[in-house]
Amino acid sequence: MPKLSSEEKARRVSQFRKIIVYRFWAGWLIAILGPIFLLAAMLKDQDPLIILNGVLFLGYGVFMIRQSKRATRNLESQEKT
Repeated sequence: MPKLSSEEKARRVSQFRKIIVYRFWAGWLIAILGPIFLLAAMLKDQDPLIILNGVLFLGYGVFMIRQSKRATRNLESQEKT
């Protein structure tokens, strides 16, 4: 594997930061949609698949948020060293 120049490393890190930011906001959007699905299922006909969808959306959204926060924290700690 060829050695990366400092410019290439900086470009890759900035691109990764953009991906983390997009993942953070997409996680919030998905996490908000989960309770909306749950509420819709409870008010309508309590369809188990919509309830399952709501739970999975909420869980995956929270997972994405936590993952992006952890990646940001790791990047910041690596920059300090």
